[in-house]
Amino acid sequence: MKKANLIALIIILVAATFSIEIYLILHNALLTSIVVADDRIVISDGRGPYKPEVDGVFIGKILAGAGDLFVSEIFVMDMNHNSRSVHMNFTQARWKDGNLKDVPSRLPSKNYEMALWILAVDEPFKPLDLFMMNVGEKYTAPELRILIIFGEPDTGALVNLNAIREMGGLSYFYDILFNSTASELPQSLRDDIHIQLTRASEEAWVLDVDGWFASYHLSSLGDFLENYIRLSLNLTIYRNRVI
Repeated sequence: MKKANLIALIIILVAATFSIEIYLILHNALLTSIVVADDRIVISDGRGPYKPEVDGVFIGKILAGAGDLFVSEIFVMDMNHNSRSVHMNFTQARWKDGNLKDVPSRLPSKNYEMALWILAVDEPFKPLDLFMMNVGEKYTAPELRILIIFGEPDTGALVNLNAIREMGGLSYFYDILFNSTASELPQSLRDDIHIQLTRASEEAWVLDVDGWFASYHLSSLGDFLENYIRLSLNLTIYRNRVI
């Protein structure tokens, strides 16, 4: 074989090998997106699916722990300091005070930045991987826990924090210290909670929420006031191969 032909053959083989490697990388890569339904208390901003690193949205997993102890892996959707938001219909939601009496909405309905944390645990310090669920498998409370945080879209300042299970004592969220005195929701409210994550297909996970949350909102004096709010949210997490 002539030297020129040999060089050409080597170039072709190298290019083919490189193309195969690129294909395998892209084929194994997964693109995550989230679609928020428009018929609940929390609805989308009307700008289509939320995608990671598009308009500054973060979608992915973070590790949580206490000191050097690994506790869990949390799936997070965070819109902090970006141009995407959700519309939160606070005035359409039911509110109760600490005595479980119905009260008017504590916050206006409008667009807010949202951070959503999803955690599934089988037992303490044994997290469940959401993406290893079988098709048709469901996680529900108490093994499934979520935290929803709303912030001002212009400043990113924390406005409202909602949790099904409260964090007793002093807690930090978004670098703000607040005091939570109750350990969990009153029994009558805990009995009226629907929270479910279902793997609907190989590529889709559906989170459906309709229930009472312990709700903290920032008062005009700069402290956090505790109430209860009934929130509803439906979203679908899609994970598709790039090619």
